[in-house]
Parts: sequence; C-alpha cells; structure tokens
Amino acid sequence: MILDGLDSSAMPAPHYDVCVVGAGAAGITLARKLATRSLSICVLEAGGRAFDQAQQDIYAGPYEGSFAAEEFEYLRTSRTRMLGGTTNYWTGYCAPLQESCFEPRPGIAPNGWPIRAADLAPYYPEAAEILQITPPVHDSDAGYSESRKPLLVHRPHLRTLNFHLSPPTRFGDVYGAELAAADNVHLLLNTTAAEVSMDGDRVTAIHTRDLAGNRRTIGADHFVLAAGGIENSRLLLLWNRAHGNRLGNRHDQVGRYFMDHASVHMAGSWFRELPHAALNAYLFQQFDEVRRHHTKAALTVSPEWIARRGLPNFLVHAGFMAPGPGPEARALISAARAIDEMRGATPAGSFPEYFQLITEPPLDADNRVTVIDEPDELGLPRTQVRFRLPPDYPDTCRRCMRALVEAVGAEGIGRGRVYVDPDMGRWPESGQFTHLQDHHNGGTRMSTGEKTGVVDANCRVHGTDNLHVASSSVFTTGGVPNPTFTIVALTLRLADHLVSA
Repeated sequence: MILDGLDSSAMPAPHYDVCVVGAGAAGITLARKLATRSLSICVLEAGGRAFDQAQQDIYAGPYEGSFAAEEFEYLRTSRTRMLGGTTNYWTGYCAPLQESCFEPRPGIAPNGWPIRAADLAPYYPEAAEILQITPPVHDSDAGYSESRKPLLVHRPHLRTLNFHLSPPTRFGDVYGAELAAADNVHLLLNTTAAEVSMDGDRVTAIHTRDLAGNRRTIGADHFVLAAGGIENSRLLLLWNRAHGNRLGNRHDQVGRYFMDHASVHMAGSWFRELPHAALNAYLFQQFDEVRRHHTKAALTVSPEWIARRGLPNFLVHAGFMAPGPGPEARALISAARAIDEMRGATPAGSFPEYFQLITEPPLDADNRVTVIDEPDELGLPRTQVRFRLPPDYPDTCRRCMRALVEAVGAEGIGRGRVYVDPDMGRWPESGQFTHLQDHHNGGTRMSTGEKTGVVDANCRVHGTDNLHVASSSVFTTGGVPNPTFTIVALTLRLADHLVSA
C-alpha cells in the first residue's frame, strides 16, 4: 500500500515489525525482501512519486573542499529526493568490490572491513537479478566471443574490471507497483523521519514531519536507516543531539570518513598495433552474448603491483575524444596529437585519445558530513559536507597511470604514454579535468568497534539494540566500482540478519 504523507487522512499503523527510512535502492530492496517473510513493513520516503523542486531544495547545504565550482550545489544535485532515490539517474554500472578493498592495507586502509569479500559473494547473484542483469558477475570474460574477448583479462600484471550494465533499474518505476500491491507493506511518501524516541538502547519510535505540517509517530521492533550516503549521517547527527551521542557517536564517528570517487581525464596514447576487436571492449559498451546485457571493460593492474607501489585501488577507462571530456582536456589531447606527429611517434594502429582515471577515495576523518544551525523547510538543521582531496592527490594520479603504463610494457603488448597537464599541480582545485562521481560513501562506516566507526559487521549501529543502517554510508573503504551493486548485496545480507534476529 502506498500512502501520501501530505494527506492528513493517511494513517499508517501505529506499530510495525520493521520501519525503513528511505525508498531508494537499499530501502526498496529491504522492504521487498522482508515482505516475503510475512513481516509488517513501514517505509518512510521523504519525496514523492515524481521529482519535485520543493522537496529537492530541502537537500541544499554548503559544501567545502575540492572542486570549488560545485560549492553549495553538490548536496542538492548529487542525489534525488523522490521514490527510487538516486536510482532515478544512476548510469547502471555494476561490478563487485574487489577482494583487496576489504583487506587491511598499510597507508591506505589500516583496519580494513570487519567482513570480507567472501561474506558478500553469496548475495551478488540475487543483487544482479534485482538490478536486471544476469549473474554470474565475477567471471569477467564469459560472454565474449574469442574475437571480442577483452585483451588483458588473464595477464599477470594487468586486470580487466568488467562492468555489467543495468538498464539502468529505476527502483520506483520497476518495483513501485509491487510495493503498492503488498498488504504487509505501507510506503508513506513525502514523509521525513525527524526525531526518535528511545528506551535504553532501543529505538521505540520515529516522529515524522512533512511540508503540509502533518506529524506522525511510527513504532517498530526494528528500524533501518536507508536514506542514502549523506542523509543517514545527517539523521544520526540530529538524533544524537537529543540522545547524548548514544547512537553510534560516543567517539565522534558519525559523519566522518565521507568519500566520493574523483574522476580525472588525461590525454594518452597506445603505441604499437593492438587487436582492435579486443580493444573495443575497453572503448565501447559491448553486448554480452551469454548474459544478454551490455558490458564495459576497464583497466587496472594486479593487486601485487598496487601493493608493491603503495597505491590505492584504481581503474582506467579508455575512450575517444568525442564525446569525452570538456574543452580543456580536448585542447590537451589535440596538443598531444601534434607532439606525436612532430616526433613521428604515431604508428599505424595507435590512438591518441584520453584516459579516465578513478581512484579509491582517501580515508580522512576530517572529510565529513555535519549539520549547521540554518533550518531547512521542515525546520531541521541543514547538512554540510566537507570533502577535500590530499595535497599529494595529483602525484597519486601520476603514479597510478605510471603503474598502468609500466604494466602494459612488462606484458610486452605495447607502450603507452600519458600526457599530464602542466597545471596539474593545481588539481583538483582548478576542476578543469576532474569531477566527483556523486558516489556518497562512508559517514556511518562499518567497524569492529565504536572507536573507529558507526555500525558493526551486521550494520547495527554501535550502542543500540535495534537500529541498523543500509547504504554506501556503511562502506569502510570506497573501492573503485560504482557502489549500487554492493549496496544491494549488503542490504540482502542485512535482511537475512534481521530475519534471524
């Protein structure tokens, strides 16, 4: 059943087995999964069925850090306050987090996740079906004919990270009718979770607000925050103000270690003729002849090469100039072409174009979600985000690309060249060749204890008995793949935990 919170006559039940805050990828996945277990579910969605500017403006707030051109707009434009959440504009790229993302790595992620890749692996096949792609998703070269198989799949020093492309799944459109027809699910639209009541370590009720001035109280045995990578932190910060930092914040961890993926465009060239049919897997979306959906391959180097050089995980997309990067990068590519022509360094079969580098976000406790005194349209404190890349980030980009070029040479399959902007020292402040991917990770990180994070290995908020979190806000590290696939897998794992609790 779907109710509109703006309608004062809409009356949900006073108590449910589970109350879920948010109806995006995590919230809808959780509601659908739990509904099959005959549990009563209430889902509180802050937005409506369609985009509404008044709702979206509630997300506005100051941004501090790298990419200054996005100041004050990042919080409003990088997420969507409506049924389906950010799945209303995601691009559909799906790949599991690599095993190394979960492991402790000196200088990169000292503690690692409290779970390992093997703990999530059983949930990726069902996540794939939910995202309308065909499992399995770990065999990176299945589905390609021999003539079109990615070139570097099995190379010792190089790896192919294969993205499987969801249509992309718009969760509100695809699963909204199912939720509306479910007798044991009440989806309340245009309804914001504003405050909570507690009894000891248990949350007993959520108190809601909406733009029509209605107030409601929802009781439940279990509560799950699935409001997104930024909003989860904001709500926990607000609730902790009223409850003495008892909800995962006894050690000032809520909102910290916020992460996003930075995308960097660089001009580049491959030298020596390579099989174009194989290279096409990296340059273009390819139709997987076995799974019947599209894929797009990216390049990276082996975990051993990454560890030996003390690098974060990274991936590189290759592409042609059009419709690729903006005018500054186009000018750089044109200059690169001219230099190659003067040197006579453009043999048949090479293609000077561009690389898109995406690195694992750095862990920095000062990159964080906070709240400020300025109220939003519902009278709640607005959100502020700080995300600043470290001063050595340009050097990290150079080192990643150097590792890739060296790996290509070590494999004996050719040579590569990357043309670094002479003003790269101003990156990322100039914003000329970089942008954020709008992948909101961290803020309520998974950890073994409350001194280093907000939720435990089962996504339960430290210091509480019945409050859990579902979204990329629980990511201990950001990895490099787009987060939606892993969000859904983690949510399915959480559903199993809640059923057995």
